[in-house]
Amino acid sequence: LAKHGVTLHAVFKLGELLQRQGEFSEADLLFNQLVGTFPDTPEGQLAVGRVHCTHWAVLAGTYPTADEANRVAQPLGEEAVVRPSRHDGQLTFRVQIGSLATYAQGESLLATCRETFPRATLIVSR
Repeated sequence: LAKHGVTLHAVFKLGELLQRQGEFSEADLLFNQLVGTFPDTPEGQLAVGRVHCTHWAVLAGTYPTADEANRVAQPLGEEAVVRPSRHDGQLTFRVQIGSLATYAQGESLLATCRETFPRATLIVSR
């Protein structure tokens, strides 16, 4: 990549764009290259979280305990799931809503979720 003047940041951003277009397999090729060839770079480390993603979800929030995350997720119904995650070396629990095939569907759900969760974000998920 470097000999072609392509920066690692540009490769990562291209992978993100491919995911937005629903080209998850093509994005995986780029993310796998970053992870395998440049594992100690910021882009290589970020790519670990993007590789093998197949759909979109809304991240309603991140909580320090599973009990707190479950209290938030329970009234949201079957679409809400609690997933453990590592953030700055600490175990946290994410409340995710939906399993959407397209970025546009994710944006629509995000707009609705922000009425209740103003800091909600759209994420790719496995």
